[in-house]
Amino acid sequence: MATPIYPGVDAHLNSFLLQPDGGWESFHANHVVDIQKQLDPALPDNYYAIAEKSLQIGTLRYPDGEPVSTRRTIPDVSVYQRDPTQTTETTSEPVPPTLVLPALTIDEDPELTAVNIYKMESGRYPGRLVTRIELMSPWNKPGRDGHDAYLARRRETRQSYVNLVEIDYIHSRRPVIPEIPSYPDRDPNAEPYHIAVTAIRPGELRLYLVGVDGALPRFEVPLADDESSVLDLQAAYRNTVAGARVFSLLADYTQPPVNFDAYTDADQEKIRVIMSK
Repeated sequence: MATPIYPGVDAHLNSFLLQPDGGWESFHANHVVDIQKQLDPALPDNYYAIAEKSLQIGTLRYPDGEPVSTRRTIPDVSVYQRDPTQTTETTSEPVPPTLVLPALTIDEDPELTAVNIYKMESGRYPGRLVTRIELMSPWNKPGRDGHDAYLARRRETRQSYVNLVEIDYIHSRRPVIPEIPSYPDRDPNAEPYHIAVTAIRPGELRLYLVGVDGALPRFEVPLADDESSVLDLQAAYRNTVAGARVFSLLADYTQPPVNFDAYTDADQEKIRVIMSK
């Protein structure tokens, strides 16, 4: 069984998974559950996180009873608040984002939306969605068949006033959000992986860029009102890779990653240095 050699995303494993029939669906399912398990105990007492995988039809309402829309999307990981009258402070220290952009930049583009988060109403299950966490898949990226459908889900999220966290390990495809530097297009300051956090309050996009030789961040996940919690994404990723034997069997560190030319020349050199250690 191979031993991981990367401090963050395993470029060898990730490149293998992104091939046709490379196993991305299995990794996606396992990682979503590990993100939920990592986040749930860190939330304030009046919140909970749950992994959900389907698109449901339903009705969302504002606190005053007015309907938001007739469709409700169920994201990869949802965060709910059990009772809005209860709050608990958290002490975990997150890292600052690489870049912060005004949310208006996103809202001006009619094809981009915010994340869905549900907030619990007292005495009711499941509560009102307050935050939505999505692990991006190759078929949701620009140029793929699922891109338009994903954009529609993002629109519904913003219109529902829900925070959105998008975790993107798909280095070979352009980001969903045009303002993010595109790694495959070799944009300046682009990195192969990123986490985009769209926070309804204070109304901004927080961007975390991650290189092939960098660890995934511990970052703030926005909740209802001004509350937040912290997700240690690196710990969740480590648990995913270690939790299924097949993932360690797929990485051959004696050879460069498959589709090696999808990485920049500089990152190819970084990978060679990591392999030589």
